[in-house]
Amino acid sequence: MKDNIYSFIVEPEALKRYYSLYVVVATSSNRKKIKIYSGKTGDNREGCNPVISRCGNHFSYNKIHSQVRNKIFNHENFFFKYFFTHFDKYSNYIDRHKIDKINELERILLKKIETEFSSYNFIELLNTFKGKYQKKFNNFHTKKSLKKIDKLINTVKEYINEPYT
Repeated sequence: MKDNIYSFIVEPEALKRYYSLYVVVATSSNRKKIKIYSGKTGDNREGCNPVISRCGNHFSYNKIHSQVRNKIFNHENFFFKYFFTHFDKYSNYIDRHKIDKINELERILLKKIETEFSSYNFIELLNTFKGKYQKKFNNFHTKKSLKKIDKLINTVKEYINEPYT
């Protein structure tokens, strides 16, 4: 083990309890492989954890919570960058409407990521859209929410297309 000192920054927004969508971009050290995982916060029965809590769980050795670590065999050889956006603030009680909304918005995000990135031969999508949109939730397809999802995807795309320095 090296005697190096390491650090990372946690933005204040990552600590807030919001129903959120996030995209994880895992980049190999030689930048030849990129893996993308997307998810949400706020869909469980225990309330809504901040994005940073979900990030930590992704690397847990509890296989139930560690979706990213479970899907990337040599995860210690990758750099991880999280992108996220908030939708509704958590209000100390389980709100079925907000849970249904974030679940539907995640479906939209997954479908759009698949459409946007499936043609990149160096990108592997770690989770993909498996179902279909539920017609009873069409009211969540607001211009504002779709615009936020598009902005999230475009930010990820810009990051992936940045020259490596």
